[in-house]
Amino acid sequence: MYSTLIVDDEDGIKIGLKTIVDWEELGYKIAGTAGNGLEALEMTEVIRPDLIITDILMPKMNGIEFMEALKERGYKGKIVVLSNYGEIDYVKTAMKLGAEDYILKVSYSREEFTELLKKMKPLLGTQTAKTDSIEIKSTEQSADSFYQIFLIVLPCFVKQLQEAEYEKICHKVRVVMGEILGNRSGLSISFIQKNKVAVSFSTGAERLADDTSIPAKIEKTLSLYLMLKSSVIYSLNNRGGENKQAAMDRCFEKSAALFYGTLTLEESRIRLEKISDIFDLITVTNRYRRYVKERMLEKMQDEIQSVVLNFREKMADPYEVKDFIRQIIIAVQLYFDEVYKTEVLKGYRSRVHECEDIAELHDLINSSMDEINARVTELSLQKEDYEVTENIKRYIQKNIDTKLTLNDVAQFAGFNPNYLSTFFKQKTGQTLSYYINDQKMKYAQKLLETGSYKVKEVSERVGYDDAFYFSRCFKKYFGYSPKNISKNGISEIM
Repeated sequence: MYSTLIVDDEDGIKIGLKTIVDWEELGYKIAGTAGNGLEALEMTEVIRPDLIITDILMPKMNGIEFMEALKERGYKGKIVVLSNYGEIDYVKTAMKLGAEDYILKVSYSREEFTELLKKMKPLLGTQTAKTDSIEIKSTEQSADSFYQIFLIVLPCFVKQLQEAEYEKICHKVRVVMGEILGNRSGLSISFIQKNKVAVSFSTGAERLADDTSIPAKIEKTLSLYLMLKSSVIYSLNNRGGENKQAAMDRCFEKSAALFYGTLTLEESRIRLEKISDIFDLITVTNRYRRYVKERMLEKMQDEIQSVVLNFREKMADPYEVKDFIRQIIIAVQLYFDEVYKTEVLKGYRSRVHECEDIAELHDLINSSMDEINARVTELSLQKEDYEVTENIKRYIQKNIDTKLTLNDVAQFAGFNPNYLSTFFKQKTGQTLSYYINDQKMKYAQKLLETGSYKVKEVSERVGYDDAFYFSRCFKKYFGYSPKNISKNGISEIM
């Protein structure tokens, strides 16, 4: 069992997380809960949880401060953060501090949370490999030393490798880095989040010019010798330990740009745009709701794809891009629930979060639009069929006093008689002849119970010329003769 600590200042959230899944069945146990980061820090020292699920905005010590304190104390477990809409910057900071994943408090489901816990299990089981690092620290650095910082991002498939295969990749990457960097002073190589490699070393002013070629060498060597098409985000010529850590943090932040494809670039040259600087989210979301309502789905799909391409060109912040798509999905889901009382795009919100790159998101958008189109078409046909069926029923009620035949109703509906029989049975579960007879008998019963009509008069009012034949049909339907109904409307059946 993996021990878990839940940290949130809202009792409802803590209760909800404790009860939303069967923790033991999934291989976990709740070791404790805390209401803020300070309390959680004290508990962590005692219970040593394998997994911490923490909120971000809390009193006394928030989630970011809590994670920083854990990092200082050498916490080796895994962390998942809870966030609300509008907390993207905090989430990004949490991910840089080592959080494995995040979930939105306002929208997570039992299925989504179950998948998250299942995904965390192998990560908890491979902590050693995942945090594996080597560090060669030199003695005291000279005053004119500079720090060179590199964040290497390996292909996503590396995260899916089994333990033995992953260890082989780690060894090969170390060998490549050793070949390129040799015995650089203070060399540190750390494997983080399984497919990211943080590299740093110090150098003197005399080697600064040569160091500018290192990023391209890393990219080329990994691709040529290990078949690993990787990206390198780097920061050169940083002075002092504080600047070194800040530079590495910036590299991690800017690595989000790899959502749009591989690149090797200095972090200062990467700018991630905010979606709010590109367009108004509320206006766009409302427009897409109107597109669904008016069945302008092709236009909606084209526009979303155009927007996503615009995101790519402007290199919009991927966290915000995913949140934008999720909010569109939520808007569409709310519309379908409100108008059609049905669910669409089940599981798509979590799938958006899992998209590794823009191409995957592009495919997911196409898939979601196909489902929306299919559901709208299906629901529209159901509505049309319902209206046709109700129209037929109204026609029967209006002509209850005539000898209604299949051909009469088919002519009214504009259907072939055989097709009408099949159609009506599929939509109502009754044959047309049964429905006609059912309505005639029930209407006849109401007339008889008034005590104002004789059997012959009632038979004529429901389209029967022969009162004797009507009586037989009535008795077959109700189990008693129409004569057994008294004038005061009470059936006298022995």
